[in-house]
Amino acid sequence: YSDETKWLTYRAAVRTACNTRQTEIDACSDVPALKELLFGTDTITRQKTDSDGNGVVDSENMPVMETVANPAIATAWPTPI
Repeated sequence: YSDETKWLTYRAAVRTACNTRQTEIDACSDVPALKELLFGTDTITRQKTDSDGNGVVDSENMPVMETVANPAIATAWPTPI
């Protein structure tokens, strides 16, 4: 890539991320959702679910937990060039 091509690619990625973030912000139903979007952690811990969406439990009927990417976090900005 030439420097100009790298710059144009980066600029397009910033515009795409910006448009996505605008949509994510518009979809927030309240201030706590907006706060999570902008300041939430990258991962969350939640109960695992089976293929039917039911919570998975262990042999002692305790929830089986998993760490996953936070679905409520804003789209990341592209890496600067």
